[in-house]
Amino acid sequence: MWVKYYIPSYLYAGLIFALSSYSLVVPPSLPSFSDEWIHFFEYSIFGFLLARSYSHANTQLFKKYFIIFAFLTGVTCGLSDEYYQSFVPHRGAEFFDFIGDGLGISAGAIFYKIIRNFYQIAE
Repeated sequence: MWVKYYIPSYLYAGLIFALSSYSLVVPPSLPSFSDEWIHFFEYSIFGFLLARSYSHANTQLFKKYFIIFAFLTGVTCGLSDEYYQSFVPHRGAEFFDFIGDGLGISAGAIFYKIIRNFYQIAE
């Protein structure tokens, strides 16, 4: 059961940090704040996966407060990702990217709770 619920979160976190290693330059033709929307979408998936992981934890504390733990874990990863990007050439740590990360984590975790409640997924 551990593999089914935790490995997707770990793999997705690895994917986020791997993508952060590339020196990507955002094309000037993209509208302003499009990068923040990318962060929001990317981290909403991560928030969904983290909430799914914590809601199936072996510890009752994690099960009960899975949204809070998903948020804290996701925001910590988002902050460390932005810090890491400050060392990657042609990348940088941006406050609004971090805000997009946090909002995405929240949206993904809440969306998981809604889906779980709708389908009555067993805890």
